[in-house]
Amino acid sequence: MSQTQEFAPTISTYRPTITTGVSPIGYGVKGSIVQPTLSSQIEGYSHTIQAVGGYWSAQFKINTDQLTLEKWVTEGLGRHIEVTDNSAVIIWEGFVNKISASLGPLDFVTGPMMNVDNDVTLSYTTLDTTGIAPVFGAPKTLQVSNTASIAKYGQWPAVVSGGDISDARAADQIGSYLAENAWPTNSKSVNMGNAANPQVSVECLGYIHLYEKMPYTAAAGVDINLSDKIIAVLNAQLNGITDTDFNYIESNVLQVPPIEDKQNSGWQVIKNLLSFGDAAFNRYLFGMYANQMPVYAAAPLTLEYQQQLSDPEQKVVALGGGRVLPWHILPGKWLVFSDFLVGETEPADLRQDPRAMFIESLTYTAPWGLQMRGGKTDTFAQQLAQAGLGTRAA
Repeated sequence: MSQTQEFAPTISTYRPTITTGVSPIGYGVKGSIVQPTLSSQIEGYSHTIQAVGGYWSAQFKINTDQLTLEKWVTEGLGRHIEVTDNSAVIIWEGFVNKISASLGPLDFVTGPMMNVDNDVTLSYTTLDTTGIAPVFGAPKTLQVSNTASIAKYGQWPAVVSGGDISDARAADQIGSYLAENAWPTNSKSVNMGNAANPQVSVECLGYIHLYEKMPYTAAAGVDINLSDKIIAVLNAQLNGITDTDFNYIESNVLQVPPIEDKQNSGWQVIKNLLSFGDAAFNRYLFGMYANQMPVYAAAPLTLEYQQQLSDPEQKVVALGGGRVLPWHILPGKWLVFSDFLVGETEPADLRQDPRAMFIESLTYTAPWGLQMRGGKTDTFAQQLAQAGLGTRAA
């Protein structure tokens, strides 16, 4: 395919099926299809994929009619978004986090979903002020949820600190917090004289962001494989979205303590574990990809892609030959600029080669735009993490 030919990704949207009363709740991302083939109506599509995180974010605009716009505004948040190429290969997926809509003089914004807290735990210390001197009791927690919000959007937890308060005040405080945060926020503005055609702007996030919302705690115990601790975090998911076959979780026998008692999010725990590497101080990557598949593996040490700076099309080619289309390029790979510093001796270590770049993140913009960002890869960070946290190799 030449860059003189147009390419427009196909976007399919689904309404999740949510089943409450089970743990984790039943959450089918493809419960029912809403719009199977958004393509010609789309403008400004782009997505970002990160070596640490996987499918990260995406955004696009839809030129539509008023009825469809109203459906997006009232029902669009939380929809599953699947983006495919012309061969039906998934190139990005995630959920709708925020929607902005324009219709005539009205601008309407709903979301973000990441600000929804419908399953809230208040952490506080009891305080009795009925006597001459205040009496502080033991730390407590109080948990409440909004079942209607969970039935519509799934479980979005939060842990809130209440400080030193009475039990009655704690109940009032958590009730007020839940009432204000259990549902997405809406904002509106009117621009008189504007006559905008119906258009919806959709901002999406990859499913890894759900682990930012999930507090993760675990009891102390004997040390376990690092990869097993990652699986334990993934198994603690609240909405049952992540694929749990774990076929792409590479074994890492570096030993780490299972305990987590600092109310870190699941994503923070995973990032902390990534900082360890393995027993040989190799770097590891983690991300969520197509079909909600978690992938954990050692960062590669060999080249995957090559590019010639003098190429008018600026195309990327697989090292074994054959063009790699920009929407199929992935981060966490090494790319070499083959016509840069020609004739110079190639270092044995790619990290020392100025012609090589480790792709930390990339942003694809339809139809042919691609921005890749490189990063530093070394072993010193892993050595510091392992020494500082006292882990040991098996």
